Amino acid sequence: GMAFYRMGEADKAKVEFRKALNLDRGNFKASSSLARMESVLGSMKRAEQFGVRERVIEASQEWQILLKIETDPRNYFHRLALRRQEELQPQLKKLAEEHFAKGLSYQGEKNLKEAGMEFTLALRAQPDYTEARKRLKKIKAELNRKAKYFYEQGVIYEEWGDKKQAGKSFKQVLDLVPPDNDYYRKAKEKLKRY
Repeated sequence: GMAFYRMGEADKAKVEFRKALNLDRGNFKASSSLARMESVLGSMKRAEQFGVRERVIEASQEWQILLKIETDPRNYFHRLALRRQEELQPQLKKLAEEHFAKGLSYQGEKNLKEAGMEFTLALRAQPDYTEARKRLKKIKAELNRKAKYFYEQGVIYEEWGDKKQAGKSFKQVLDLVPPDNDYYRKAKEKLKRY
């Protein structure tokens, strides 16, 4: 079965692995090889389905998963995944540049949340995009600073008994930062009281 699998002949490999399992249900090597092959084929199928432009990032991620599963460079599926990754690089680079340009535009308009989302998308397409990473880091710091300000403002209003203004401040925090931010979680918790 492994010989067929390494050559990329999945159907023949499945037959051989199943024959081995019929002879010996406890055959760990045949069982694990069949499961591994099914996993590789699943990633390959999803990557091919995502191969359209709008899903190029997802396709790339599936090929990366396949490469993590199948590490032997002599294996047909490993070589196929490498080849497909290379083919996707120009599309990924173009996509990263498009998102980066949108991020710059939003940043120029002082729409930091949208700019941050665009820089994040640029990094998903091209993880080594240094300028996008730098800008995203600055934006996150600025948004965090603003979220802290509005959160603390809400706490002060809360202490003064002005629930309406406190609620507005806490809502501003939610509008500024993503749900994984500490101030977002704290503000959301505070808003449950109103």
